[in-house]
Amino acid sequence: MKKIGLNHEILSQIGMSEFYTDHLNRLDSTSEIGQSNNFSAEWNELAFEAIIKSVAVMIEQNNNELLKQLKSAGVLPDQ
Repeated sequence: MKKIGLNHEILSQIGMSEFYTDHLNRLDSTSEIGQSNNFSAEWNELAFEAIIKSVAVMIEQNNNELLKQLKSAGVLPDQ
């Protein structure tokens, strides 16, 4: 059976790129994080939020690719 959607290498690249970009942006926008007594917890929270966002972007891009492939195969109508 032929696989459809994005392969795991592409999804991994998307996820890692999105994670690092989002995590660094969150760190840049949170200048007071280094001055907090709860630095580790805040750092982890930023990382977890970036992970969730990167997985959401991976799912969205894979869904877009699936939709495109299903339409080109004639399984779904092209609207």
